[in-house]
Amino acid sequence: MLIENIRTALTGLFANKLRTVLSVLGILIGVMSVTLLLAVGTGAAQLIDKQVSDLGAGVIYVFPRTTSSAQQTRRPAVTREDVAALEASPLSRSVLRVAPELYANTTATNGAKSIKPSAIIGTNQEWFSVFVRPATSGITFSRVDVLGRRRVVLVGRTVSNKLFGGQNPVGQNIRIGGTTFQIIGELQVRGGGIQGDQDSQIVMPFTAMNDTLRGTFETFDDIAVQSKPGTAEGVTARQIEAVLSAQHRITDPTKYDWETFDNAQLAQITQTISVAFRGLLGLIAGISLLVGGIGVMNIMLVTVTERTREIGIRKALGARRSNLLGQFLIESVVLTGVGGLLGMGIGIGLSQIRIGSAQAVFEPWMGALALGVSVFIGIVFGVYPANRAARLRPIDALRYE
Repeated sequence: MLIENIRTALTGLFANKLRTVLSVLGILIGVMSVTLLLAVGTGAAQLIDKQVSDLGAGVIYVFPRTTSSAQQTRRPAVTREDVAALEASPLSRSVLRVAPELYANTTATNGAKSIKPSAIIGTNQEWFSVFVRPATSGITFSRVDVLGRRRVVLVGRTVSNKLFGGQNPVGQNIRIGGTTFQIIGELQVRGGGIQGDQDSQIVMPFTAMNDTLRGTFETFDDIAVQSKPGTAEGVTARQIEAVLSAQHRITDPTKYDWETFDNAQLAQITQTISVAFRGLLGLIAGISLLVGGIGVMNIMLVTVTERTREIGIRKALGARRSNLLGQFLIESVVLTGVGGLLGMGIGIGLSQIRIGSAQAVFEPWMGALALGVSVFIGIVFGVYPANRAARLRPIDALRYE
């Protein structure tokens, strides 16, 4: 009986090919949207997670606290003495590495070629381990280079390509802010991130930056503090607070002239945003799928109306209500199922297109969800037309013009 219902349903669908194609197209667009937008949302979430992890695993930043003055200037609150205290204090037992950071904004040149890097960073030798940025060629600078105030730099691949045309830059000289620096290494390729193009960075000893680009005051824009592996959340932050409280002789938290920011906080914020973003994309795609389902229901109602006499004849010849209900339900499910399969396939194909640094990520559950929803919509929006056909009285159906 089921096979007979399927054959009858397919015959009915092929009887009006254009109407069938248009119905399938509505579901196809809806399922394609669901699949593609879920893939885009997942890819965006993974990209954000990667960018947050690029900021350093278990890293807590210490910033000078912004003043409440009208100018909103920063107080010189984090210093070289603070770095030394965080490195050596018995209170900072969970601190693994400390990397102070200075930033400069100027142009780097090599002859007639020039580039304005996304960041010029002055730091110490620990920076490369804290942020996992080894040199792919050449070497990183050492503590001796920092103490000796040597004018050496490491450059990212974007800087290297712009100034040296892709040739190995190690051993070459460049001018930054009118001062000559020697390139001793090229940073590992990292790509874009929250901090911009990380391959467009230049890193130098903070002492050299103080001497040439920032002046002689050895205060820092921030200090990156890396926790030891396995450290419980919040432990390192509390130890930083204890060290700097003693260092600055401030016991009232409301008067601290520094503030901390944990990457875990940023990860939680971005995760919340990612969930909301994916939910919004799913809602938008679901609306298009709902519209497609309404279209299927409309087509099925028209089909029932057009085939009223046929229904009357079949009921007069002994067709039961369940036969008619099954036939029209199968027609509806076939429409949405075919549309769902085609939409899922197109959605998967489109999700392979890369836009900049973002790549949509398709996962099997997305296809299963989209296809399952499309079949469910076929059942839901097919029940009313099918039930309407099954409830027709033979005498009324036969008299219908």
